[in-house]
Formats: sequence, C-alpha cells, structure tokens
Amino acid sequence: MKHRYARKENGEKVDILNMTRGGSHSREHFICFGCGRDLIAVLGTRREKHFRHVQDKEVVCSRETYLHALAKRQIAEGFLAAVQTRQPYTLSLPAERHCTRWKDELGYICQQSTGWRDFDLTGYFDGVREEAAVGGFVADVLLTSTKNDETLLVEVAVTHRCDGTKISSGLRIVEISISDEDQLALLAAGIDARANNVATYNMKRQLPLNVACLRNCGAELTAFFVYKSGKSRILTDAPHRIVAARRGSAVVYSRVVHEVAHGIVLPFLATDGYRKEVQRALGEGISVKCCFLCRYAGLDTLDKPVFCKIRRTEVGVNEAVDCSAYRPEIESR
Repeated sequence: MKHRYARKENGEKVDILNMTRGGSHSREHFICFGCGRDLIAVLGTRREKHFRHVQDKEVVCSRETYLHALAKRQIAEGFLAAVQTRQPYTLSLPAERHCTRWKDELGYICQQSTGWRDFDLTGYFDGVREEAAVGGFVADVLLTSTKNDETLLVEVAVTHRCDGTKISSGLRIVEISISDEDQLALLAAGIDARANNVATYNMKRQLPLNVACLRNCGAELTAFFVYKSGKSRILTDAPHRIVAARRGSAVVYSRVVHEVAHGIVLPFLATDGYRKEVQRALGEGISVKCCFLCRYAGLDTLDKPVFCKIRRTEVGVNEAVDCSAYRPEIESR
C-alpha cells in the first residue's frame, strides 16, 4: 500500500511530495498513520514518490484508518499553525443573499441565490485537540476557546457518517467526508462548506448578506392600484416599473400584494384576492368602485371577472365606475 503522508517520531506530519532524494528527511524514521508500523520513503526518479511499509507484503493496513487519522492531524495542525502565525483558518458557511434596493419604497426584499460567508475560526477559538471528550461524546477534532465555553466539533467520515445521536445533541458540528489523500491538502487552510464532501449541523442561522441590485435580475412584483377615477387594476411587472407606475399623477392608492408568488396572479384572483384588495382600500378611505362588490355581480368567468345580472353579460371590474345600477355590498362580501 502506497501512502503520500507519514508521521515522524515526534508526531509531525510529512508529505512525500515535499521531500527530495538525499535531503535532510530522507533517512528519518517514518511511521504509518493507519497501522503505526514503520514506513520507507521511496524517492526514485522512475516511480511516483510514496511511502511504503518496510515489510509491505506482510502488513495489513486499513486505508480507512489511515485517512481518518491523517485528516484529523491535518485539521489540527492547520488550525494550530494559523493560531500561532496569526493567519486565518476559514470556515465558509451558506447565507441568504438579500437585495434591499426596494425595501423602503415597496416593502420588498429580493432573495437571490445562496451566498457564502467566511468565518475566521481563530477569532472564535484558540485551542485544538484530537479525540477530545465534549458533552458526553468524543470529537474527532475539537476546537475550544480559553475565553468562553464555545466549542466546534469537526468530524471526519471515511466510511461511517456522524452518529445521529451526536447530531441531535445540539453541538455545533462540521462533518468532512474523505475518500482520498488529495482532499486533505485543502484542510490545511480551512473548511469550505461549498464542497460536496462537507456538511454542517446545529449552526446558528446566518444573517443575510446584503448585495447590490442586479440589472435585469428578472424579479417581478404584483401591485394593486386605485386611480382618481375610482378605477382599479392589478399590475405585475419589474420592481422599477411598479415604482414608476406608483408615481403616476392619477394614482391615489397602491399596495404591493405580497400574497402573489412569482407573479402568478390567477390563484390570487380565484381566492377572492382582488375583492379583498378593494375592501382594504375602502377601509383606508379610498374612493373606489368595483363590480366585485356589487349586489348584482354573478359568478366569475375566465374572460372577464364578473357576470352582471342587470346587463346579463360578462363585464370587467371597472365598469362599476360609470354604472348607474352599481350597488356595493361591502359588509356581506
């Protein structure tokens, strides 16, 4: 079995790729992370550099144990080196991205695709231990602080994922799945939850990231308008066009209808939404006439929303403005 990494007698991790033939490390004593037996550094020019067991054919060494022990050491050494050199050891976590461009004017916050926030773990923790007890469990790697009782468990999964009991304990956990040596190098500088092999549990919900408004982002809003004439309408359009419409001189009332998702207005109309918007406007002292409220309004239709019992035909909602037979029944609706 070939290994890229070994440990020296003092516990220091060694990467074969950093060694040269005849160098100072070439004659040192190396030990396997997996089985604890002696290793030889193979530094020839024909074959790829690697460590192998002294008695390679007779040794049974678990690849799982090797990767598990090695990953723990890589994380612990990487974090400790960052603390000692005052360099960041970063944990990247997902966070919502919010555009607040229209928050004040429309009461609308646009949620964009998920973003990522980087945390320098050395700003929260200053101690690290392998196989450390915490809360009745044993952490593969435990980050601790001398300033408070905060902890972070880093669990390494080669074939066995983190135990469900440990996850349900409420302890903050980062789980890293490892399948080969190449994944280990990245752990020297931090942990990136964007990677497919990283999972997090029991983390505090991150505050949204405020981002700049994107041109042509595709966002749409639906708003209800009432005009000086007493007519009303529903408009679905981009936020900046909604704003422009609201600023029109003929508009006396407008409201963004947050109950409409992704500009799909039909369910809103079918569930009495338009009628409720009219009643809301009337409740705020706005003069508006709408056939939905008329006592002579019959069943709604798809082509036009109201069937007039007086005219015996389908009509639009705003024909009430010029209709002498209009009789609103606000309370009964």
